[in-house]
Amino acid sequence: MLIYLIEDSTPKAERIVEFLEKEFHRFSVRTFGSFNSGLSAIEALVPKLVLLDMTLPNFDRRPNTREGRLRALGGYELMRKLKLRRLKPAVIIVSQLEEFGEGSNTVTFPEIVERCANEFPDLLRGSVYFGQGSNSAWQLELAELLSPFYLEVE
Repeated sequence: MLIYLIEDSTPKAERIVEFLEKEFHRFSVRTFGSFNSGLSAIEALVPKLVLLDMTLPNFDRRPNTREGRLRALGGYELMRKLKLRRLKPAVIIVSQLEEFGEGSNTVTFPEIVERCANEFPDLLRGSVYFGQGSNSAWQLELAELLSPFYLEVE
């Protein structure tokens, strides 16, 4: 089964892919590093599932190039685009930030997950807070959300 990981942090993406390869080896994972590359990939071929970071740059990071502005709620904006275009991959939000935005526009992780659940009930399948330490709580949460998809592969 095809899964897209849309994540701009290379260390985080590597940890997630390593986990998927170890625990869910029958998934085929493709990684995209920005809002635009992720959206373009989904428009070209809609995967069964998208693991989606919330804060994303406009463009993939490359040496000696600009990545465009950082979208504090890029994952939310991407889900809006999917809904408008009637594209329906399942989405799991995987974020390492507890807050998004600045000043009076700040929203917490639980608040943005609730907003996504209300606005995109056909897309959102859950969310995982990605802890940086050796804590494996994120792995347990992600495994629980991925299990129904993995059973479809068997």
